Amino acid sequence: MLGWHSFSSPKSPDRCASHASPGPARLTRYRFKASSASIACRAGGDVCSAPWGSFLGCIDKLALIRVTSSQRVNDGVAAMRPIPDRPARGQESAWDFPRPAIAEPTSLPLQVKFGGALIAETIRGVRTLETSHPPTYYFPLDAVKVGVLAQSGHGSFCEWKGEATYFDVAFGTKRVENAAWTYLTPTPAFEILQSHIAFYASVMDACFVDGECVQPQPGGFYGGWITSHFAGPFKGEPGSFGW
Repeated sequence: MLGWHSFSSPKSPDRCASHASPGPARLTRYRFKASSASIACRAGGDVCSAPWGSFLGCIDKLALIRVTSSQRVNDGVAAMRPIPDRPARGQESAWDFPRPAIAEPTSLPLQVKFGGALIAETIRGVRTLETSHPPTYYFPLDAVKVGVLAQSGHGSFCEWKGEATYFDVAFGTKRVENAAWTYLTPTPAFEILQSHIAFYASVMDACFVDGECVQPQPGGFYGGWITSHFAGPFKGEPGSFGW
């Protein structure tokens, strides 16, 4: 939402709760933007500021894209942001990761099991970090079992890393399309990803970071690996498109 956001509600009074007027409900157009704990409303040329609860109580809830009390407004731009989970001792918060994203080496043991076999293993990995995402882990190509990768022809684009090339993963009688990806010519900031490949944990038998079996990042598109070392919530969950 940019600046003042407008919507119409056929079930609302002609003001927000702070300017409520008697009379029948009619088609009313509201314009609003949010601060940390209240909402500014424009109706009929007036401007008021009211607590979230009073404003939400006077509109047709179907007409409002619901936002949390942690929504921020900077230079007239409202940014959707959830309340981060409080990190436990020893955890990293995905909301402390940077944006733009970065890539850095990791010496943690990384493993991928597929088709009943260990198909990738390294202590020379790379992890990428970006606000709201769990880390994505990349393996050197020479750490992947020979013959399990076949380029699929599928591709995607990342604003930070560049063009991604996808691979089917096959071993024994098991094959999954577009289960891994690499950046053949990554952007200069991500040159460290050259000759490295990442795997979708959701379609592998199991993936491990330092011996812990990971959970896949929700949503299907993103390829992060979630372990107990990271606090969310994580992008990919329902309603997280704008994070």
